[in-house]
Amino acid sequence: MKRSRLVAGGIAAVLAFGSAAAFSLPAQGQTTPTNGASANVCNNPVVDRDATGWTGNGFTLTRVTVNHASADHATWDSNLLTTPRMIPPQQSVKPGEVLDIGVDYWVDHALNPTAQIIVQWRNAANASLGDQASAQTTLTNSGTENWEAVTGRFTVPANAASVVVMPQLNANTTGASWIATACNIVRVPSGTTPPIPVTTTVPPPPPPVTTTNPPPPPNPTVPPQGMAQSYWIHWNSTPVTDAMLQQEAKRREWVLLNAWEQGIATKLKSFNPNLKVLVYKDLTSTRSYACTNGNDDEYMPTGVGYCEANSAHPDWFLTNSSGARYEYSGYNGHWKMDVGNVAYQNQWINNVLGEINGTAFDGVLMDNALFACNTYARDNSCGTQQSTNTDTRADYTAFLTNARNDFQASGKLALANLSNARLNGNVWNDYTAQLDGGWDEFWLAFSDTDMLPEYAEGWSKQMAEVESDEARGKFTLVQPHLSEGSAGARAFRYTFASYLMADGGHTAFVQIATTDGYGNPQPYRTEYDYNLGAATNSRTQVQTNVWKRGYTCGTVVVNANATASGNVTVQLGSTFVNQDNQNVTSVSLPGTSGAVLRKTNCNP
Repeated sequence: MKRSRLVAGGIAAVLAFGSAAAFSLPAQGQTTPTNGASANVCNNPVVDRDATGWTGNGFTLTRVTVNHASADHATWDSNLLTTPRMIPPQQSVKPGEVLDIGVDYWVDHALNPTAQIIVQWRNAANASLGDQASAQTTLTNSGTENWEAVTGRFTVPANAASVVVMPQLNANTTGASWIATACNIVRVPSGTTPPIPVTTTVPPPPPPVTTTNPPPPPNPTVPPQGMAQSYWIHWNSTPVTDAMLQQEAKRREWVLLNAWEQGIATKLKSFNPNLKVLVYKDLTSTRSYACTNGNDDEYMPTGVGYCEANSAHPDWFLTNSSGARYEYSGYNGHWKMDVGNVAYQNQWINNVLGEINGTAFDGVLMDNALFACNTYARDNSCGTQQSTNTDTRADYTAFLTNARNDFQASGKLALANLSNARLNGNVWNDYTAQLDGGWDEFWLAFSDTDMLPEYAEGWSKQMAEVESDEARGKFTLVQPHLSEGSAGARAFRYTFASYLMADGGHTAFVQIATTDGYGNPQPYRTEYDYNLGAATNSRTQVQTNVWKRGYTCGTVVVNANATASGNVTVQLGSTFVNQDNQNVTSVSLPGTSGAVLRKTNCNP
């Protein structure tokens, strides 16, 4: 876990926009429509060119053409979430207004699809006042255009000044096609009882889309299944060059930076606009070393500054039975906070989003989402506000739940460091239910010779974390600890083959040689460029704790038995090329080892 600042410093989804004759969209802060008027929030100031103003929960929108009675252009994404949200520009509202909000949908390749309208009310300071949701509307799968209305009526609460509208599809599977248009807000006249229609009359379905208007290609920065995704963590503020940034932006899918590296984030995105860049923020601590003469640093590794909390909110610090605060064991100047305190949660959320909104950061990596109440305690005690592990997990779950909708409404990703979740029951799934994914900082290998074999909390437990995230459309970043040279070859082959056993397009892999060695780019291995094609099956056990998974142009094999166990031979059934570029028809693997094999003359 990186805790020190060293240097200051395809779900294919389409939402259609209105044509040039559609309703104009009032900019945020302008006078809102009067009763009975509508705002076509699918519109935007440059409707004929791009998707300005739109965001989504973890994906990039691109413009396409659609065939609808009241819209001719759309935005599309290549995301693989099961519950994607597409978020139009924020709208001004007045307390007491009644709003009918509606969207027309066309959906295909979803499992029992439903959709609903979710709204988040904001006050004049743009802080969240809470969410409301309409009832679920059942949708019909259709291979041709088939528009169905989803609507909801909402009364604007007191103190609300604006609303974030978040239409959400519940596809129950990845790989669905989702199209939406005619998303309107109608201000209901006083005294009106029946809902005012919020969509246009839906015409009969037009002919199927032809090759003159093909769907857009997949996101070019997401490798096809069977090719590795990789990432770079740059938290030690080591020097960088433009050449380095350009190279890493082109070959990585993720980069993780410090808050004071916004300039680096901007350059990375200029080289690869679809790169996902996350900022480091500690959930659990505030840092006294980032507070000078009563003022917090402008950019901090935390969500709440020490000066801010110490002067105005001393109750936000976690304390022991004597009232003393907890300073992290092994990390001077890191002070443990009461993450169950809702005021602390809200300040953390507002500070972080206020810092990263409008920047090149796509979201946040939340460090130290903890499981045990005594973690980092120098005397091994638990705080009075978190006296048990159950209390601790409930507090973190509440914090992540509180943050979820705010991050989604801002179109920002939230991932958390969940290292050692394998030792703590089902906590990985419990926490990631409120997140876009998780990072496992110590995945399967702790060194070149210390690798995690199969047992109740071993290999299969960490594999299950990845497989669960893949099934739910969530992201996983995995990081084994091993060296780059021949000494680390066995550990690399074990962990990389294991990664391919579970990967389904949402998981990224990188190795690191030393704990907290987050400076120059982590090694980029030749194997990252292997293209094995699509997986042909899930992992299958072929012998005791020995697993195999097929791809159209390759196969992977893992022996997860103990390191000191003998070799196991697995017949491959045909000729493959191993990682030493040798033709083989079988592999002989000792415990905690693996092999990634390619078919000869195979084009995925």
